[in-house]
Amino acid sequence: MSERRSTLRKVGAGQKNVTAAGTAETLVASSTIVDSVTIKAKSANTGDIYVGGSDVDSTHGIVLDAGQAVNNMVCDDLINVYVDSSVNGEGVEYIYTYDQKIINNNTKRTTH
Repeated sequence: MSERRSTLRKVGAGQKNVTAAGTAETLVASSTIVDSVTIKAKSANTGDIYVGGSDVDSTHGIVLDAGQAVNNMVCDDLINVYVDSSVNGEGVEYIYTYDQKIINNNTKRTTH
């Protein structure tokens, strides 16, 4: 009997607040394999949010005002996405997609 495999697209979400303005922090605490991510600056923010790599700051990365988002950013692991803010404690909300592999319709193996 051959093994049947299929892939389901799944969605995850989270929030991240930057503790100290001017200090880049990873979006997540541990490796999270994904296909894409949308990152939105929290609507209550009073300052700017910066999104990018490990060198993100007020001069490197994408700048988001309150409520603005970067949509469907292709990414393989959320641990490689960093955020910074111009005001202590402000942050982002994010939603991401990932694949969940299904084997024989009852055994789930998640690549997330």
